[in-house]
Amino acid sequence: MKDTKTHDVRVVDLIPDLAQMLRRWIVALKAESLAAGRSEPAWLFPKADGTLMDKDHAAAIFRKLSKLAKVPDYRMYDCRHT
Repeated sequence: MKDTKTHDVRVVDLIPDLAQMLRRWIVALKAESLAAGRSEPAWLFPKADGTLMDKDHAAAIFRKLSKLAKVPDYRMYDCRHT
């Protein structure tokens, strides 16, 4: 686990529905990795090959989905306070 900038433990409050969705996602992710013959995933949102999704890959997906959704041209960074 990566240390935080302030070296503090951070708690993130989640609504129950989101927590349940994340639990289901983790189960599906583990099943997908097992079916593909890979070890248990180390990342919550890996790339298709199971490796770490870096910021450039995530930004490219964000741009593609924003264009498909026909929303204004924002960067992922612009969403940091929403």
